[in-house]
Amino acid sequence: MNVNAVKRLENIIISPSASIHEAIAQLDKAGTGALLLSATNGKLWGLLTDGDLRRALLQPLSLEQPC
Repeated sequence: MNVNAVKRLENIIISPSASIHEAIAQLDKAGTGALLLSATNGKLWGLLTDGDLRRALLQPLSLEQPC
């Protein structure tokens, strides 16, 4: 895997403990429609889509709440 591919992959991986605000910012930075939720052990934990984040914004939640 080349350096650009690794950097792009790093841009779409986020911790499940990251806040909703952080996830929105990272999704915008990555320019994709989804982020990979990865546990500290590096295993895939789930997928967080822009639709998931839009639905979260419609709820009475704090943007500092974990994704």
